[in-house]
Amino acid sequence: MFTELVHSALSDAIHGKLVGTEEDFYRRVCRFYSKNFHTPLEEVFRLAPQTVLTAYYEEFVDKYDLDVESDVKDLLERVYTLIDPNYEQAKEVELDNFIAKVEQKNQELLNKKNEIKNSPNEPKASSSKNSLLEPIPKDQQKLAGGFIDLSHLAKLDAYESGEF
Repeated sequence: MFTELVHSALSDAIHGKLVGTEEDFYRRVCRFYSKNFHTPLEEVFRLAPQTVLTAYYEEFVDKYDLDVESDVKDLLERVYTLIDPNYEQAKEVELDNFIAKVEQKNQELLNKKNEIKNSPNEPKASSSKNSLLEPIPKDQQKLAGGFIDLSHLAKLDAYESGEF
């Protein structure tokens, strides 16, 4: 008889941990109340559930520091969830959409990078490590439009030196 009672109680405790019904949650809250406020458990069961639950959540909320931004954000998330039960689902959908857009943008950038990399107009890499320091041969030098013509200064120098 006693063994059956022990097995039944253990079975209920395991079921409460694994499945977790509303009744199991309330029993856990009552045990918390009993331990923290030094009240016999059978007396806690006789208290108004609102009183027990309020004390439980006050203890929970007291751990938050309103000077810490992450704590404030967490509390606000809980308030939003209380206001709108679908808030978590909407937030997940919004996050999934954002991730999809970022992945799409990354793919576009990778495609552009590959286009540029495979472009025939891309200059070939020089085998020399110091290719930037080597002078450009005269036959490969090209003057772009818009440069300043300073040839008149040479004439002015010649005039001033009397070579003119």
